[in-house]
Amino acid sequence: MKLSVESILEAYKNLKTVQEENTPLQKLHSNGLELYAKREDMQITGSYKFRGAYNFMSRTNAKEVVCASTGNHAKAVAYCCNLLKIRGTVFMPECTPDHKIENTKEYGKEWVTIELVGKTFDDSLEAALKSDKTFIHPFDDELVVSGQGTIGVEILQQIKPAYIFIPVGGGGMITGIATYVKAVSPNTKIVAVEPVNSACLYEAVCRGERVVLKKMNKFVDAVAVKQAGKIAFSKALAIPTTIDIYVQVPNANVKRAMKELHHEGIEAEPAGALAYAAIYDRLFCNKKGIGVCVISGGMWKLGKNFYR
Repeated sequence: MKLSVESILEAYKNLKTVQEENTPLQKLHSNGLELYAKREDMQITGSYKFRGAYNFMSRTNAKEVVCASTGNHAKAVAYCCNLLKIRGTVFMPECTPDHKIENTKEYGKEWVTIELVGKTFDDSLEAALKSDKTFIHPFDDELVVSGQGTIGVEILQQIKPAYIFIPVGGGGMITGIATYVKAVSPNTKIVAVEPVNSACLYEAVCRGERVVLKKMNKFVDAVAVKQAGKIAFSKALAIPTTIDIYVQVPNANVKRAMKELHHEGIEAEPAGALAYAAIYDRLFCNKKGIGVCVISGGMWKLGKNFYR
């Protein structure tokens, strides 16, 4: 199915068969913007990745699936394997945090096998692609991206922002959100937020090709991706573009954001705090209007989220 407003609305309808409520918006303290957090850390499995995984897996006839992930996509696929009774193999980097590995095992139960391979997401991806099972890409599949784009549907149902700040790894979530939001609310600015030294989408747009980063910022592990997705790159270069502003955030600001979000009652992982960290950039000093930061994932244990 081709990525479009229609595919995203269909994914939203599909999602509502298992997730009746929208993840909440929470008002935050800010530096001038009227700022809200879109609490995807409170989503099923603790991150937005459930949306894309469920949209893909609920439409496949596959008996066995395989995926690669640094954690959040793995948990989402594992949960869907157990929910839909599909066998799954999950490839994860050896450096994956222990709690994500354990959560993946618990979500998947007997339906999922975990393989720890390589030092980076891309190493795990290479191993997963060698399998003959149905592969579920974390960010470069149109069903997955359409599912992630349902965040944009919910945001515009809840509020009409001037800015939406979105963390970027391979670019699936920002592509899905921007595809919907730019069609429905074209004046809303889409802000791509990447870590310093891991800005694969920004580098691709600047150079006009999908470059492979030689070094990556592994502190923000959930978005440590060497190369932007084909779908994200295509949409980012489209005329008119789906992305208005690119921001690269240093680790110090991510840590500051995590600390400030903690005081707001939000236990965000580094990638989950990335969008909020963009507000410290001088581009947004003294800006007015409504801003929404997508809190993409949290430091939650199994069961400690909004739905499960």
